[in-house]
Amino acid sequence: MEKLTWCWLLLAVLNSALAQNKLTTKYFTDGGELTLDLRPPPPPGPLGDVLWKIDGNLVAEWVKDIVPVTYYRNFIGRTTLNVTTGRLVIKDMTKADMGVYSVEVNRKVQNERYNAVWIKEVPQPEIWIRPLTCSNDSDSCTLDCEANITEPAGPVTYSWKKGDGEWKESGKDLDITKNGTLDVETFTCRIQNPVSERDSKPKRNPLLEVQSQESDLRDCRETDVFMSMQKRG
Repeated sequence: MEKLTWCWLLLAVLNSALAQNKLTTKYFTDGGELTLDLRPPPPPGPLGDVLWKIDGNLVAEWVKDIVPVTYYRNFIGRTTLNVTTGRLVIKDMTKADMGVYSVEVNRKVQNERYNAVWIKEVPQPEIWIRPLTCSNDSDSCTLDCEANITEPAGPVTYSWKKGDGEWKESGKDLDITKNGTLDVETFTCRIQNPVSERDSKPKRNPLLEVQSQESDLRDCRETDVFMSMQKRG
């Protein structure tokens, strides 16, 4: 019985330690906005005081009837603290604003902390066809969604669209077959991260038959001639 009680006590201590160390990642980019909420929300009733910090340094502070809302250092002029909800909003973010944000409410340190991470917006991607010999004579090919990402971009996802269809999240590469894409004229890929998204230019389906420009012009001339004869008749 004593051993079981000890196990329950140890489990409770471990759960408490894990709660105290809960860290949520929030991504932002240059000129962006960072919004931090109290999690879990405070108990019902008005707040008495709120204190936000970054890496232990003061960001914003408020104590009811004692300290008016006050902002510190480079957060002055671009930060808003809601004394009803405890929400903190910081505008015009820069790489210098990276760090771990924590909050105290009613003189109690909250479990939730935020790791603010700076990332770059994604560049416009481009679709490459593999192998280079892929043509309308091929049975299958691979489309590769390439983007020149040279800076930290955070988690990146890829999506593909067939013609004017819906976007579907997929991998960086898309395998296509002739039988499966006979009714698809173009493919477009999208690259997305937590702060931005960019689309490629549509790429013509390489497995479709290609009419030559001369053939297209000849068809147009024949159509014009036929219409003229119809009018004369």
